Amino acid sequence: MAQHKKSNDLMVQIEQNRKKLTEMLSGAGTFKRINNLNWLRHEMSYTEPRTLFQPPKGSKPTDWLDYTYMKNAESAYDKIATFFCAEHVAGAKITIQDVYDIHRVLTNNTHMQISGGILRDSTKVLNIRRDDGTRVYAPDANEVEFLLNETIYKLNKSNKSPVIKAFDVHYEMILLQPFEDFNKRTARAVMNMYLVQNGYRPVVFNAKSDHSEYINAIAARTNGDTSAYMQYMMKCMIRTQNKLIKVIQKSKIM
Repeated sequence: MAQHKKSNDLMVQIEQNRKKLTEMLSGAGTFKRINNLNWLRHEMSYTEPRTLFQPPKGSKPTDWLDYTYMKNAESAYDKIATFFCAEHVAGAKITIQDVYDIHRVLTNNTHMQISGGILRDSTKVLNIRRDDGTRVYAPDANEVEFLLNETIYKLNKSNKSPVIKAFDVHYEMILLQPFEDFNKRTARAVMNMYLVQNGYRPVVFNAKSDHSEYINAIAARTNGDTSAYMQYMMKCMIRTQNKLIKVIQKSKIM
């Protein structure tokens, strides 16, 4: 009961912030809108990857995250940002093609370019352990296409809150591991596209604590604690909203 109330309180705060952001940007000058977009682009393409990326032992995130990755992340953000326009919000849906296209954008000019937008044909083991210590395996490759279609169908047809559905598709895509690589990045981009389509701003994972808490929240849900996962995601969303409010409030024409 206490966890349910906590989740409800967080959702109320999310909706209050959404309305506030909408009001602040409604009729706002170009300068404020650009600041809003530029802050999100920077955090999603530069800060977030360096926060979340788990490099192989003995190496640093900067050894793996180069200019190409940042440019691809910016391009993915730009694709998402096209839905900030009001005419794109009403009735918009995520399609399977959107998922493939986002993966292609993120893998452009990388080791995955040839496989961009192509479903995997190999076994995938996640960097997540169950409470009993066993590793989590993604579904068999021959099930991926059906399960991905089912995931996107549920996203578009469910009567749940758009926020909950966005967090669900993020989790389900990570557990499914539809591609050989870039799965978590693709899952975050699909989640954020759906949020923006439904009148929200993207969620950014840019706090130092997210380095461990992000994967811990996914592991918690895998072990049956859906509330822990949802509340973590909600808190990250609220943190992003609050930062955006401050960015907009401080926007001034120099």
